[in-house]
Amino acid sequence: MSSFYGIFYRDGRSVSQEEAQKMQQTFDWWKPDEAGFIIQESILIGQATLYNTPESKYEHLPLKKANYLLAMDARIDNREELAKELELPNKPLQEIGDSEFILASYRKWGKECADKLLGDFAFVIWDEAKQELFCARDFIGVRPFYYYVDDEKFIFGSDMESLVKSYNLPKDIRDKSVANYFANNQLTETKHTFLKSIQRLEGGCTIHIKNKELHIDRYWHPKDIKKIKLPTKEAWIKEIRKLLEDSVKVRLRTTYPVASHLSGGLDSSPIAILASKMIKKTNPNYKLPVYSWQPQSKEGDDLTHFEWAYAIEVAKQENMKLSFSNLTVEKIIKGMETHNLLYDKGSQLWYELDIRQDLQKQNIRTMLSGWGGDEFLTNHGYAFYTQMLLQGRWIRFYKTLKARIKQKDMSPKQTIMFLYKMVFIPILPKSVYCYLPKIKCKEADYSIYSNSFIPLIKEAYEQKNYIFNRYTSATIKADIIRAWSNGHVQSRLTNWSQESLAYRFQYMFPLLDRRLVELSLSLPTKYMIKNGFDRYMYRKAIDDIVPSSLLWGIHKSEPKRWSYIENLLNKVEKTVDTEISIKYLKGSTKIHCINIQCYYLSLYL
Repeated sequence: MSSFYGIFYRDGRSVSQEEAQKMQQTFDWWKPDEAGFIIQESILIGQATLYNTPESKYEHLPLKKANYLLAMDARIDNREELAKELELPNKPLQEIGDSEFILASYRKWGKECADKLLGDFAFVIWDEAKQELFCARDFIGVRPFYYYVDDEKFIFGSDMESLVKSYNLPKDIRDKSVANYFANNQLTETKHTFLKSIQRLEGGCTIHIKNKELHIDRYWHPKDIKKIKLPTKEAWIKEIRKLLEDSVKVRLRTTYPVASHLSGGLDSSPIAILASKMIKKTNPNYKLPVYSWQPQSKEGDDLTHFEWAYAIEVAKQENMKLSFSNLTVEKIIKGMETHNLLYDKGSQLWYELDIRQDLQKQNIRTMLSGWGGDEFLTNHGYAFYTQMLLQGRWIRFYKTLKARIKQKDMSPKQTIMFLYKMVFIPILPKSVYCYLPKIKCKEADYSIYSNSFIPLIKEAYEQKNYIFNRYTSATIKADIIRAWSNGHVQSRLTNWSQESLAYRFQYMFPLLDRRLVELSLSLPTKYMIKNGFDRYMYRKAIDDIVPSSLLWGIHKSEPKRWSYIENLLNKVEKTVDTEISIKYLKGSTKIHCINIQCYYLSLYL
């Protein structure tokens, strides 16, 4: 995770050496491997670099070449494909840094270059000839990009806190973001932050900015994906496996140790297994460190329970080094007090606290995660039943429902409730959702808010209830697009990218590889559920590497983990002083915060 930063004075004034040095100091606090900046009159571009890929040690950033300046936080995966089309330095491919690929792509395709790049990236390019700054972010937003803009200047950077501090930018709170946070227990805005002055460049978007012009363009949207067509079910299964393997392989392009999450589920398990097998081809003795959020077992615990058993079985199969969570009340409180929520450093996934420290001790710079699969490739296909009915495939609908009833041993009452939630609700308009029987749309306790803030809270809860919490959509593609648009995925990516910086490593998400996400939008609905099992094609794609007990076992209610974290959070609420005063709450009277979320935000408001 490298940091980049800079300023473009739109009014033509020159950048001083002193302000450049100050900006560098705010962005290299995490002790990068290399740091530097370049000034060209009204433009400053700087970078603090973390080495990870083999090629990164051959490049010195920011890159200055001909009439261009470039800084980035990036990993480009389709290097061999791009090398056939681009003018690159005359030296071995393994000595050419990703910055050269990005710049060469810009020189060839201009503003269309971001759509040609595969990988996780955020970058800026100063085009001296055009007197234009071009900025881009990967299709979903794995790597961060923040900016401040007014008529005089455009300030940008990949670390929000450093960006604010470098120019002492305004810290006025954006009310709608606070309302969003209270409704969703996280900030799910994709463009806005908690601060009015700072915005995010959204994933799949670019900016080009001149003195008096600023344009934001979107180059990727799930609705615009060209549908992939394959002839048979077997062809789909083969394609899933092929892309899954490659998505893991390209993220192992590193000269440093690698680790992985391992919950024992269908997302993290195949990723950890594939990574372990690939690494052992060149390093047979490497025991992949894998981490579970499940609590460390104690005397009397049943290790045959699936929440422990699956991860243990996978780790034993591949000779991995498995660690469980050792989360405590004290660690949660310390995390809240040290992770500044206003600067996107606070995902409330406290399990990662110990993991990050352990990664840093081992100088691990790549952490694989199976997160993001549920929303895209490995989604459960909840809209299957509605889609089959709407398409007139009633026989397939009946057979699939019958198999599910048998596999889950569903009673008539459970069957009716299943049909109500998965078939009837999706075809109704959103406006009636919260009025339906058995639907518990969450509402705020409006009595604690000032009158001016109540409309914002109501709006935020409506968005959550209608978009985020709605059981499913009328089609699987629509359900995937809903998962992309509700902001949950982007929120996690943003938080983890900001939080990992201090520990000098990068999270990698193979299941959020653009190719797999686009494939998920084309998967034939008729193949997604069979014999009562959802994610059928994905299961078949990994059935030769994942233990059968896991592949066709219980997934993934995790009652023990949820009970464990719930007990800890209850203890935290009793430990911390939740008598707080926030200007968004009624008047200035001190009240008792009803949950940790409220207390957490109050620490920084």
